[in-house]
Amino acid sequence: MYHLKKQSFKRQQGSVIFESVLSICVLLLVFFALFQIYRWAMAELFCHYSVFYSTKAASLGYRPNIGLRAARVAAIAISGGRSRKDSDEESYAESYMRNGDASGIAYPYWHPQTAEDPCLVVASTNLNRDKIECLTRLENMPLVHEVLGKVFGITRNPSPQAEANAYNFSKLYLKE
Repeated sequence: MYHLKKQSFKRQQGSVIFESVLSICVLLLVFFALFQIYRWAMAELFCHYSVFYSTKAASLGYRPNIGLRAARVAAIAISGGRSRKDSDEESYAESYMRNGDASGIAYPYWHPQTAEDPCLVVASTNLNRDKIECLTRLENMPLVHEVLGKVFGITRNPSPQAEANAYNFSKLYLKE
């Protein structure tokens, strides 16, 4: 009788290990899926933050390059890694706002090399002189991992974006 109990316990031990490994795999899949959702939400948040500054600059009559600089600085967190590491993020932002592209500060998503690379698009348009429309979009946002994207059926990289409309306040005090 003792011999039968020992044999059935051995068979159960293998199934327990298999079930444990299977459940750990499912938990890891759920964790990385939640991490991807978090990255998407943060990219959306920074797109909204960027479009706010772009819209504000356009509606107050700033030159378009100042609005572009403000939008890019607001979206630094989703613009890829820094090319130079000699200073902190705050001094980078200040230098870029003062000198623009002449400051030598550039992030990979601001000036992509190929069409498949991630690209931060910032655009503002005057709508019939009364309204301003602005858009910020991060095209081809990189996924956590392509294999994970294939598991969830993601065929193309996501492009989080934000749009905003505002009244053109500059026409109240600027002469054209």
